[in-house]
Amino acid sequence: NQVFATTFGKTPDYFIGKTVWDVYDKEHADHRYEATKRLFQSGKSESLEVEVPLPDRILYYLATTNPIKDETGKVFFEIPVTFGVIGALFAPMLAAAGAVAAMVADFKIEVVRDDEPEKEDKKTT
Repeated sequence: NQVFATTFGKTPDYFIGKTVWDVYDKEHADHRYEATKRLFQSGKSESLEVEVPLPDRILYYLATTNPIKDETGKVFFEIPVTFGVIGALFAPMLAAAGAVAAMVADFKIEVVRDDEPEKEDKKTT
């Protein structure tokens, strides 16, 4: 993604074949990896604050891990959505890519919002 790459002063091709540890220092890479690991273990979305340390400044974002699950409920892959300077441009592209992947793989996309109270299933008699 051009927006992500230019944040680091790189081209998108630079990131091909790189791991999170190639892009971030160990502390920040481990933080991101652990969130992804929890997502695959629990199947639940999680929001966390992340830092992008650059030579001249530190950028702060709110990142949310979002699972794409198969028909059995097993997490197939993750779509991270980031809100901040990058997020305004980055999130719609990721959502579109995830929707296409879910359709091709016959999976469903589950959107979980933690800021809404659970609604009770009220039956009328």
